[in-house]
Amino acid sequence: MDDEPHTQERDYRQLLPRAIGDLATASYAGVFIYLTLFVTIIYSTGYQTRHPSLTLLCVSAMALTSLARLYIARASKHSDPAVWVRWFSSATLLMVTIWSIYWSYAIHHDGLNQTTLLSIVASVGIASAGIGTLAPISLLSLAVIVLMLWPSGVVLSTLPNGVGMAYAIMCLVGWLFLSFVALRINRQYWAM
Repeated sequence: MDDEPHTQERDYRQLLPRAIGDLATASYAGVFIYLTLFVTIIYSTGYQTRHPSLTLLCVSAMALTSLARLYIARASKHSDPAVWVRWFSSATLLMVTIWSIYWSYAIHHDGLNQTTLLSIVASVGIASAGIGTLAPISLLSLAVIVLMLWPSGVVLSTLPNGVGMAYAIMCLVGWLFLSFVALRINRQYWAM
């Protein structure tokens, strides 16, 4: 019975390199997802013409953050795990924050239209994917879900005519559900 905490600590130390490897591998795909979806939504709907400076700033920031995330992913095998997790988490949160600020601004400024509705769908999709790819770090997974859904949800709730409130409630329900699933997947990940 006394050996149980030591066994758990040993299991954690053995699982940690695997978890970091899983996060690094997911980063390779993740860096392209944000930028690809962002550019696809913007340019397929012509939205970049409404806010060209902000669009250029966000695309540039996302591209630089993507490069940083790729560098961090490549450094996973040669870095101190605690330092690597901090850099990985910071870069992930920066990417999500850029995405969320842009789309919250777009919803606030232009209301619901084809572009902003696509952004809501993409945000929910990215948040859903994040619960699996970020499973090893429950706090990061939960933070991504909050950053993807809450800012847009708050802005949606302020739109006139009540339609935005329906979308805001859907964001809230989605946040609750995805948070529950993220915590469950995190427990399952570390139980393996």
